[in-house]
Amino acid sequence: MSELIHEYSLVQAIKSLTFSIGIATEEIKYDIQKEETRDKHTSPKYIWRTSGDGKVRSRHAKFDGQIFSWDNPPEGGYHPGEDYNCRCWAEPYEFENDKLREYVIQTVTSAVNDKFPSWTREDFFHHYNNEKGRMVRLSEIGHLQNIIDHAKSYNQGGGTIFERVEKDVFKKAHENGVGSFPYYFRNSYEFEPVVFEIGGATVSGSGMIHAINKGNFWIINANVDYAFSDEFTRPYDYYDIDMWPLTVNTGEPYHITDKWSTKIEAVIRK
Repeated sequence: MSELIHEYSLVQAIKSLTFSIGIATEEIKYDIQKEETRDKHTSPKYIWRTSGDGKVRSRHAKFDGQIFSWDNPPEGGYHPGEDYNCRCWAEPYEFENDKLREYVIQTVTSAVNDKFPSWTREDFFHHYNNEKGRMVRLSEIGHLQNIIDHAKSYNQGGGTIFERVEKDVFKKAHENGVGSFPYYFRNSYEFEPVVFEIGGATVSGSGMIHAINKGNFWIINANVDYAFSDEFTRPYDYYDIDMWPLTVNTGEPYHITDKWSTKIEAVIRK
């Protein structure tokens, strides 16, 4: 009995250590991503801008309109949008003898805590057959980062998901002009190359766009929330056609969902 207890404790300790390493890895990746994003800015300084509503932190409201340098964060150590749930944004600062240049940056601002190991084909089938339709999240099955990476890099016909959202944001800014306004989107995309068992899925979302008129340019900032939704159903249609008729249903379909957030910063020509 004592040996069993010891073995169980060892397994639990390994699981706990693996989970902690996963979180630490994501935190390191997020810090590196922030540094890389700061390096992409074409202007060394920016003007701190808030969303201008009652949800703005008092410390950030104090920063509104002030000029800061990307290599020297203000009190607290965060630039606009980097603090948890911060909706502030950075307006590029124009020097008297400096001109704006075009750039587009979209940065993931939400944490990704994927469980390890990621689900395999057998895991998707097992859940279908045994869990009575219980919904799962991408992070629960270890695939949230894979889906986000796919959304960043895979051309869906007209660009990646991130690029298509950016184009829609710019179009919305052109239509609405200067000011702040909401943005909504919903579309179906292909995820089979990254997770065959998911295949096609729906990605919807919403955001708040801030647009400023600067001569021949628009300065655009947007906070975007993505929502992923899919249903896993009748898996044997794909894998066991010779063994199972297409009408056989040995389990219950289940939904796969999750969400992530990004920040878009751009200077574009009119």
